[in-house]
Formats: sequence, C-alpha cells, structure tokens
Amino acid sequence: MGPAIQAAPATLVFLHGIKGSLLDDDKGERGWLTVAQVAALRTPNLALPVLWGPEGQQRDGWKPVGILKSLPVVENFLEKKIYSVFCDALEKSGRPYRYFAYDWRRDLNETSALLEKFLETVKAESGGVAPTVVGHSMGGMLTLAVLRRRPELFSSVALVGSPLRGGIGFLPDLHEGVRTGLNAGILSPEVLATFPSVYAFFPLDSERIVRDERGGSMRTNFYRLDTWRGMGLGMYAEGRERPQGWDDFFEKALASAQTFRKAMLEGNAATVPVLVVRSERHRTLAAIRRDGGRKPKWDFSAEPKEAGDGRVLAHDALPPTNLGEVRVMATDGEHDALLDDANVQKTLFALP
Repeated sequence: MGPAIQAAPATLVFLHGIKGSLLDDDKGERGWLTVAQVAALRTPNLALPVLWGPEGQQRDGWKPVGILKSLPVVENFLEKKIYSVFCDALEKSGRPYRYFAYDWRRDLNETSALLEKFLETVKAESGGVAPTVVGHSMGGMLTLAVLRRRPELFSSVALVGSPLRGGIGFLPDLHEGVRTGLNAGILSPEVLATFPSVYAFFPLDSERIVRDERGGSMRTNFYRLDTWRGMGLGMYAEGRERPQGWDDFFEKALASAQTFRKAMLEGNAATVPVLVVRSERHRTLAAIRRDGGRKPKWDFSAEPKEAGDGRVLAHDALPPTNLGEVRVMATDGEHDALLDDANVQKTLFALP
C-alpha cells in the first residue's frame, strides 16, 4: 500500500468585528477609513437613513470593499495595525482562506443572511467540505447566529472576543460618541445611533448591569424604546436633537436587533466543535450607575470594573450553555489585539 493521502484543510473564513471593513462609494471614494478622516480633515457622513422599508432599512452609498488591515498614521512612515498582524499570519500559513467583509453598520439579520449564502458558496467551491469560521467580536455574533440554523455549513468555529451573552461595553459610545483619532464627528452619537447592528450588542436579560443612585439593581429591557427614552440614553440624552420619524425607526431597529439576539440562542449546533477565545486580564465595564437629579444622567465609571478584554467581559464572551462541545482558550490581549497572539493564531490555523 502507498502512503495515505492527507485531506486538504478546510478553507478558513474570517469575519471582522465592528468598524473592521473598508467602506467605499460607487466612485471609489473612501468613507471609512483614511488618514485624513482620522486627522479630522475630512468627515464623510456615515449615518444610515432613518427609514425602514419593506425590505429593511434604506441604503446609502457606502459599501464594504475589504478588510481594514492597517492605517498609515503618517503617510508611508508610521502604521496603526488593525487586522494586519492576523491577516499577514493567515496569508503566510499556507491554509486556504477567505475574508467575509460586511457593512458593520447595517441590520445583522440582513448580514447573517449574506453570510449564510457566502458559506454555501465556499462549501460548494471546496468540493462539499464545510469551512472553518473564525469570527472576531461582532463577527463572532454573526457566526453563531448562522451556526444555529445551518450547522452543516461549518467544520469548526472560533468565536474571538464576542459578546455572545450581550453586554454594555458599547453603551458609552452610543451615549457619548467615540473619537476616531482626532475626529469626533465621524462616529458621533447621532451617527452611531442610526446603525441597527449596535443594538444587538445588548443582553436580553440586563439584571445587575444598570444600577440606581444607591447602587441597587434596575431590571432594564434595552429592546424597548421606552427604556432609552425614560432613562435618557443615546438619542434621548438631554439636549440631543432627533430627526423626524426617529421613534418609528428606532422601534424597528430595536425589534430587529432583538430578533437577531434571540437567533443566537435558538437551534442546535451540538455536532460542530466551538473554540472561544477570551481575555480576563483587563478591567472592563460591567455596570452603569444612575446619577441623581431631576433628569437622568449616567456615570460610566462609578461601578467596579470586572475581568474581560477591555471591551467584552470574560463571562459575556462565553456562548449559551446549550451549544454543545465548547473549548475555551485564554489570552492576555486586549479586545482589538486578541488575534495578534501567536499562540491564538497557531490554534486557529490548526482547527479542522
């Protein structure tokens, strides 16, 4: 008998997290992300239309065109690495791979349907061999949702720093906005609020993460408009102007996000091995406290922080208990650098 023929490894499909893909318009103009935008020399409008039609939220002119690997901080000199460390290692690993770049602003139900079709294509092009899928952060959420309903599209799965049980790590961004370098406008609260995807970060059960003035737990349903309005959060913060038709749009966005969050819990994927990569080495927002006064205000630093990766709590990175075979790998990295760990890369590239 001759030597056994070793089967080629399954194609590895990588899904980035929020803000992880480049966005261009039809003319090739870049909306996300350039040095000029980071330096606040240019601020394209990334806000999505606050109109919800029969086929979902209306579209704007921006489309995903690839993974955001790195950003030149000073042209041709200094570079801020985004996904470049992981992507460079993957491309040198010798393993077949594909990237799934998606518009991280849009409804995740819509994006998960696109991912499902993408995985069907990859499997068909691989002779019926299902791919290995690695999802970082929001990419892990998308991976889990599709895994629940179509486990036959996966040979194995890695969920890296994903808020699988939900969390409030993104709440300060929605409430106060987030600077991108020197640019406070490109992802202002008013812009972020139009992204249905971000509302799926929140847990279905929010007991113990919202506290009153005395530190007592306030049960909160983040998927109800009245919660945001009554607590003065996000677009309902004092002094914030809401566009016409906002309440109707916001209710639809919350309902869609809740549907997606439930999709991560339903179904059976017990036959697919799952690897969870998480960190416990960084203090991470676990709860917010209400500041007293006639109008509600919120303190994002009053409550003790807990173990996590600086963005996602270690506990929240664990999948639901009914998922089946789950292995957990610890790393020291922060949220944005979890995939830079050489041991993590070695483990991911060896997945069946």
